[in-house]
Amino acid sequence: MFIRYSYLVRTTYICLRFQLLNSGFAATEVLYNDDGSVAGVATHDSGIAKDGSPTDSFERGMGFRAKCTIFSEGCHGSLGKQLYQNPEFKLRENCEPQTYATGIKVIHLA
Repeated sequence: MFIRYSYLVRTTYICLRFQLLNSGFAATEVLYNDDGSVAGVATHDSGIAKDGSPTDSFERGMGFRAKCTIFSEGCHGSLGKQLYQNPEFKLRENCEPQTYATGIKVIHLA
């Protein structure tokens, strides 16, 4: 299937325009609709002491709901792991385990 790059960029911008403006906030939780589909993401609470109690600067995290949510943090991101653990999606059902390798590149100078 061929997709024009300009269409992909425009569509991605439309889906993420709010998140692009607020890129300084890290998402920590996946939000779900009542039917189990992904509704968006939520940020973490800030201003929490080491013992878990709220401090004077406590702020509740925000929830961002969208028609289209794109996860681009990689396969080992915190939200990706939450999606893998969701039994409804079965994202790891018929997957091979991930393998790692070390590569060496040698350049000979004349």
